[in-house]
Parts: sequence; C-alpha cells; structure tokens
Amino acid sequence: MSWSVTLPIKPKSYNVYLRQHWTTRKKYHEKVHLLLLAHASSKEPIKGPVIVHYTEWFAGRWKDITNLYGSFKPIEDCIVRLGIIEDDTPDIVTEIFAAQHRVKTKKEQRVEIRIERVVK
Repeated sequence: MSWSVTLPIKPKSYNVYLRQHWTTRKKYHEKVHLLLLAHASSKEPIKGPVIVHYTEWFAGRWKDITNLYGSFKPIEDCIVRLGIIEDDTPDIVTEIFAAQHRVKTKKEQRVEIRIERVVK
C-alpha cells in the first residue's frame, strides 16, 4: 500500500524555518496542513512501518543535505497529525529518502511525497 501527494509549495530550508518567529512557523504549518487535508481525506491511513520518499522541485539555490531532510520535518508533523501515518518514530518511519531537482520558474516549484508501507 502506498500514499502519494504533490504540494504546490517551496518548503523552507530547515535553517530558515528554525530562525522564524513562532507565528510565522505556525502559518506555514497551517498552509501545509490545509494542502495535505484535501488529499488525506480521500485516502486510507497507512498502518505500520513506512518508507518516505521526499522530492523538492525548486527554482533557486541548492540546499545542503541536512537542510533538505530538515525541510521535511514540518510536513511530516502534519502527515502524522492528519493520521496518514501513525507516528514519526523510527519504529514507524524506518527510512526517508530525499532528493532535490531544479526547475526554471517559481511556478513549477513543488514537493512530491510518496509513502510506502514496509512489507515484512
């Protein structure tokens, strides 16, 4: 079983996210939550361990690998809050694969998330 979504956003670098005022971070969480909510209601939650594939398509500077993985954290929190996966502990999210690709325009920026249930 798998679950996938494409969000029309450019995630903030983890460094930028951590330095923002809490009200700005809260607005970002609300935006991501609403975008995910539209997709979450039409699909069944995934129970048990999962592997996450996270891909950013962006116009601008490359993120270093730590910031790339870190930019997924607020999105992951919303995925858990919506019940798409049970938790974000290592028992549930066993692996995360992250990638980034450049696009020519800001209009093309997006995030693709694919969550696959681990079959034992």
